[in-house]
Amino acid sequence: MAIDHAIDKEAVCKALGYGYMTPNHQIPAPQQPYHNPNIKPRAFDRNKAKELLAQAGYPNGFKTKLYVEGANYGTKALAIQAQLAAVGIQAEIVTLDNLKFWEYNMNGWTDGILFAGWSFSPNFAASYNAYFPPNGRFFVSLKTPDVSEIVTKALQATNPEEKRKWNYALVQALFDDCTVIPYLSDAMGWAVAPYVKDHHLLLEGADFNSWLPADIWLDK
Repeated sequence: MAIDHAIDKEAVCKALGYGYMTPNHQIPAPQQPYHNPNIKPRAFDRNKAKELLAQAGYPNGFKTKLYVEGANYGTKALAIQAQLAAVGIQAEIVTLDNLKFWEYNMNGWTDGILFAGWSFSPNFAASYNAYFPPNGRFFVSLKTPDVSEIVTKALQATNPEEKRKWNYALVQALFDDCTVIPYLSDAMGWAVAPYVKDHHLLLEGADFNSWLPADIWLDK
């Protein structure tokens, strides 16, 4: 929670995003269907971060590592490193090649924070179940809260209202637990002919799930 308060997400996106990054405070991107609108984001507050660190027994901060797949997260890691240093957390950046990144993802890591990104299917619970422990293939060193009942109810829901209710509950539980610390959502790059309209694939969409083929039309 202290780390979440320590990161100025808006400033990171403004400095690095060129309009393609959106500050984010929960795992689903703002454009995705189960981004929970009822969650109140934790504000950027260095004093609060230092207070929480002291309560946790780290009044002078602590040392850790940022495990980073350099091609995708190198510049972002430098920004986060500076943000953490301002509250006393000294984070050494350890650059991983792609193979080592996936080895850490699937076999585990120690003594540090792993930078990672992902895209989710429209049913957030299904993707969570596939990515995260205890059932998922990735992030095996991550300690997750017991949300198995919520995930099951979200997957078994047969109407949109119930599915939304349980997916929102899952997102809330992960936010409350600080299971991961989201800080931004990227837009993916797409090459689209200028006469293809209403495809929802550019800045308004976080990933390919934004594509709405029923809305597409061709401008003559």
